[in-house]
Amino acid sequence: MDIRRTKKEFGKDLTFRGGIGTQGAIVFGSPDQARAEVREAVKILSEGGGYFLETAKPLPRETPIENAIAVIDELTRVMNYQFG
Repeated sequence: MDIRRTKKEFGKDLTFRGGIGTQGAIVFGSPDQARAEVREAVKILSEGGGYFLETAKPLPRETPIENAIAVIDELTRVMNYQFG
């Protein structure tokens, strides 16, 4: 799903939940790429409100532990939608 297009098209009428992909950088990238995946989704989906912060699905079993820790850490850091 293209979260940028979906948020733009339906963001004024819908609240979004999840949207942080668990089949790309979080599983196959580096911890920094996993963090970037979280930040990008949150920036897009939180704009204007209407967003529940979480991954789209549970992290797959094959997620490297370093990436899982990076995701949890980044979710905790951006939960107030502060990206500095």
